[in-house]
Amino acid sequence: RSCALREPSRGATLPGHVEASADAPHTRSMEARGDGLERFLPAAAGAQKTTSQLALPDGEFGGALRSSLSALYEDRGGAELELTVEGSSGGVACHAFVLETWSPVLRAQLSSRWAGGGVSGPRSVEAPGGSRPAVEALVAFCYTGRCSVDDDSVLPLLRLSDFWGVAHLRELCGSFLFETCLL
Repeated sequence: RSCALREPSRGATLPGHVEASADAPHTRSMEARGDGLERFLPAAAGAQKTTSQLALPDGEFGGALRSSLSALYEDRGGAELELTVEGSSGGVACHAFVLETWSPVLRAQLSSRWAGGGVSGPRSVEAPGGSRPAVEALVAFCYTGRCSVDDDSVLPLLRLSDFWGVAHLRELCGSFLFETCLL
């Protein structure tokens, strides 16, 4: 009641869901094994393929993505990057891909070209400005789209988001400053 992956060159059978066709060793064909999925398989080898786009309904993707990134922010498991602040002990752990999504400057800075040669990029990056709360807020924003600011923390966060090119956060900091100056 299972399928197997057969590697033509070795003849070994491994657990899996497909079996290599003996007629064409470089193609794979599905064999039904009574697991109830036969209705999803083509009726014959020459049957026409059905293609469809699978997508979340409009509006659900953003919420699902935010939820997943928020969980990743809370866990930080597998974080391979540390943002350090001069004069502060320890750094702020994060996933490079999350920050690179928001910051073209960090994307370039973490690229192998910036690091020199075949190196995959630095594991630690010093954040300019010397404000750990600003670094923590920027990281929180990159994962969740949210962060907390007050009168004391907004300027260092504005500088940091401007330096690293996190445009949305820079604009939000500017709006906060504009609104609080009018009060």
